Amino acid sequence: MDALRRASGAGIDPAAFAESEELVDNALQQVRSLTLDLRPTVLDDLGLAPALRWLAGRQQKLTGARLETEIDLPAARLDPAIETACFRIAQEAITNSLRHARPQRISLSVRIEDGAVSLIVADDGVGFDLAAARAAGAEGRSAGLTGMEERAHLAGGEFEVRTAPGGGTEVRARFAARRAA
Repeated sequence: MDALRRASGAGIDPAAFAESEELVDNALQQVRSLTLDLRPTVLDDLGLAPALRWLAGRQQKLTGARLETEIDLPAARLDPAIETACFRIAQEAITNSLRHARPQRISLSVRIEDGAVSLIVADDGVGFDLAAARAAGAEGRSAGLTGMEERAHLAGGEFEVRTAPGGGTEVRARFAARRAA
């Protein structure tokens, strides 16, 4: 864009060109953000615990929300399918909470219990009608719950949601604690 402006000389309206530059810059920033959301390099490079801390910190910074984390995982890496499923389920649950639940607090807990990875994302928000949300997912109007459940099952895990209108929400996933090969 800069080279085009220099080469074009007086033939371009400066205000329109500046607006175009801003649009391009914003589009590039959105692409970078989406790329990080899809597969953050911190998950591949450092593992699940640092990736979840990064996610919580990023969401706090972007939204000002109060996110509490309790992450107690061993230093050894888990199976990549489990790490990815845990990260993406946590990401979707936190995003849904921020978008729909109007919570005062969101907590993210991940630990090994009885040979299994236990992930819990809970909020004190408005809750929702679980049956209606599942029906919307089945009709293709909403993919959040369905996507989280599919991710858990594809990685060999279990998935559960506890919620009620006015009662907050708790998303739980559990996986056999397989180590990376």
